Amino acid sequence: NGKAYSDNAEQANILPERYGDYAVFLATVVKHFRDQGVRFNYLSPFNEPQWDWTGNGQEGSPYTNQELFDITHKLDSVLIAEGLAIKIQLAEAGKMNYLYEAADKPTRGNQVDEFFSPTSPRYVGNMRSVDNIISAHSYFTSAPMDQMLSVRKAVNAKVKASSTPLEFWQSEYCVLGDQEEIPGAGKDRGMATALYVARLIHHDLTVANASAWHWWTSLSAYDYKDGLVYVEKNKVDGAVEDTKLLWAFGNFSRFVRPGSVRVGVSSADVPIDNVLGLLVSAYVHDDTHKLVTVVVNYGTDDVPLQLSVDGHTHVPVIAYITSAGAGEDLKPRPAQDSHAPVIITGRSVVTLVSTLE
Repeated sequence: NGKAYSDNAEQANILPERYGDYAVFLATVVKHFRDQGVRFNYLSPFNEPQWDWTGNGQEGSPYTNQELFDITHKLDSVLIAEGLAIKIQLAEAGKMNYLYEAADKPTRGNQVDEFFSPTSPRYVGNMRSVDNIISAHSYFTSAPMDQMLSVRKAVNAKVKASSTPLEFWQSEYCVLGDQEEIPGAGKDRGMATALYVARLIHHDLTVANASAWHWWTSLSAYDYKDGLVYVEKNKVDGAVEDTKLLWAFGNFSRFVRPGSVRVGVSSADVPIDNVLGLLVSAYVHDDTHKLVTVVVNYGTDDVPLQLSVDGHTHVPVIAYITSAGAGEDLKPRPAQDSHAPVIITGRSVVTLVSTLE
C-alpha cells in the first residue's frame, strides 16, 4: 500500500509477487554493512506477525505462517546465492503462547510445530540459512504470576519436545501497557521497575530456558518505562539520565556472557524461588572458570546467603550490588571467602562472581 504499516489485518503488507524483491532488499542491506566492516550474525525479517498493525501508523505488518514460510524460502535461496553466512531468525512472536498454541490466531500461532516439525508443510528446519532458534516476546504474559509461570513452562516443554533441536530466545520486552503489575506510562528511574524486570529476566532464563534476552529500548526520550537511559527530546546538550533498571540489567548482562551455561542451584534453609522474596540463578563459563550467581531480592529484608560449590572447598566471592542506595549501581563489595555469608540487601539485585580453581 506504499506505507510502512499494513491496512489489511488479514495479510502481509507485501504482494506475493514481490517476496523475491523483499529478499533481495534484505540481502542488499546485509552486504552494505558487511562492506562497511559490520558483519551481522542474524537477520530477523518479521516482527510480531500476530498483530494486525492497522490504524496506528506504527511500522509493522501481519504475516500468516504460510506467508512467513514463503518469504523465508525465497530469502534462504537469495542468501545462499549471495554467499552470505547470516542466519535467519524466526519467529518474533508477539506473545510467548503463540509458540505452542494457535490461541486466537489460528493461521499465525503454534509456530514451533509449524516451522520446525518435519511433518509440517511449512517446515524450515532444512533451510541452510535458518537458525535452529525460535523467538518470542515477553509482552502480555509477565503478569499475573501464575500466568507468567505457566506460559514459560509451556514454552520450555514445547521447545524441548521439538523433533528439531531448538533454542528459545526472548527477543523483545519493555514494561508495556496496563496488563502488568506496574503501568507502562511514566518513566521510573528507581528500583520498582528494575526489580520487576529482573524478576522477569530470571523466570525467562530459568523457567522458559531462554538462551538470550533482549530489551526494548536502550535510549528513550519519552515519559514511559521503555528506556535504560533517558534523554531530553529535541534538545541539544540536554540531560542524560541513567536508571536503576540499566544497572540491574547489568547484573545479568555484564557477567552472564556468551558461552555461559546455567547450572542448578539449591538451598536447604532459604527459599530461593520466591517471587516476592529471593530468586537465585547461577551460570558457569568454562573458558573463564567463572561462576556467576545472580540473586534478585524482591523482599524488603536483608538475607544472608552462604555460597558453596560442589567439588570446590575454596571459592572467593566478589559481590556487585544494585539497590536504591546512592551509588549502588553494580557497586562492588570487597572480595570475601565463601565460608562467610554474603548479605543480600532488601530490594536489590546482587551478582556474586567467583573464580573456580
